[in-house]
Amino acid sequence: MEISEDQNEVENDVDYEETDEVYVEPAEFDDLEDDWQPNYTFKVMDQEREFDDFIKPVLTKDNYDQVKDLYEKAYGIDHVKTKNNTLKEENTRLSGIEQKYNGQNQSLGHLGSLIQSKDWHSFFSELKIPEQEVLKYALDRVNYQDLSPSEKQEYDGNIESRQKLRNLETQNLQLQQTFQQQQLQARSSELDNYLNADQYRDIVNHFDSRAGQPGAFRDEVIRRGQMSYYTYGKDVPTQQVVEEVVKLYGNHVQTQTSPGTENTQGFQPQQQNVASNTKPVIPNLRSGSGSPARKLPNSIDDIRKAIAAYN
Repeated sequence: MEISEDQNEVENDVDYEETDEVYVEPAEFDDLEDDWQPNYTFKVMDQEREFDDFIKPVLTKDNYDQVKDLYEKAYGIDHVKTKNNTLKEENTRLSGIEQKYNGQNQSLGHLGSLIQSKDWHSFFSELKIPEQEVLKYALDRVNYQDLSPSEKQEYDGNIESRQKLRNLETQNLQLQQTFQQQQLQARSSELDNYLNADQYRDIVNHFDSRAGQPGAFRDEVIRRGQMSYYTYGKDVPTQQVVEEVVKLYGNHVQTQTSPGTENTQGFQPQQQNVASNTKPVIPNLRSGSGSPARKLPNSIDDIRKAIAAYN
């Protein structure tokens, strides 16, 4: 390509500005890096822990995350094992409850079929209700028909009060069971926290290893807590029971003294008083100036006679 003389003259006329800037070769990036310092602590289940002394010198920026991950898994496995055992126990308990209610549902279905077919003999036999009680109830209904309106009102009011009392007893029992279950769950969680603490971990693992069963130390603590409750009639703090087992087994593994805890309730919450089982008695409205009292029937014929006399 030919360049004209005019273009050469223009390029030659351009004045290039001088500068004081000096070109510098880029420095090595490795020399510019900050010195990396490892963090020797880490957390597992909200508890701060520290790397072992023998591992600290070999920690580098490249292997730190991997080593930390291994340590977190190692310290967390005890908690996972305990939770796994708890879940297995809960699953076993729920399986038993499921089988129980399945059987009850089948029984209720069978009773329902007897009611639909009006097979009262089989119905009362299945419920194991004595025939004498059935006759007594039948006569009571016959006598009810002879009551005056005010007597019927009083009679019905007594029955309603009795039903309300039963409902209150059932609700009270359910509240007690719920409260006890919450206490057991709280105490179980408290026990797991103690057993996962540093001062108890070695002895717990050694105890379970010698027993040949994971969770053996935990079961022993629960057993001794229950024994103390039923023997002395009072709740024992979780820490006290743990340390009693540690003291009995302390010749094998040296442990540290655990910090004090507040006095909490024992493994089996105390039973609260259940509402009295005494039922209100329906007064004998037939006594006094009313119609003569009827004799308790002893057979179906007696019932038939009573109904015929009423008609």
